[in-house]
Amino acid sequence: MKEPHRPTATRSIPVADWQHQSNPASKKPAAGEECRGFEIWFTVKSIIQYRLRFEPRTDGPGWWKQRDEWTGCTWQARNRTPVTEIEPRILVKTAREDTDD
Repeated sequence: MKEPHRPTATRSIPVADWQHQSNPASKKPAAGEECRGFEIWFTVKSIIQYRLRFEPRTDGPGWWKQRDEWTGCTWQARNRTPVTEIEPRILVKTAREDTDD
């Protein structure tokens, strides 16, 4: 099975700075850059590869959340839903959790 193309980032924006473009308080991308969304790639049972994409909507406020499945040749859209807000979070294990066995 052919591996999916993984786009290479030319510039990284910290998650905390990633706001919808309509928010005037948000940090804007550098001149000539455009916020195109972000992706999360994951594999189920070491076989099926998926990605979740979040892209700004052009037909209203918020974002499109889309789940795609890798077919072996291309990404196939499986589900697309409008969402009003996204708040990416990274969960970390704390020192307290280490001692709570």
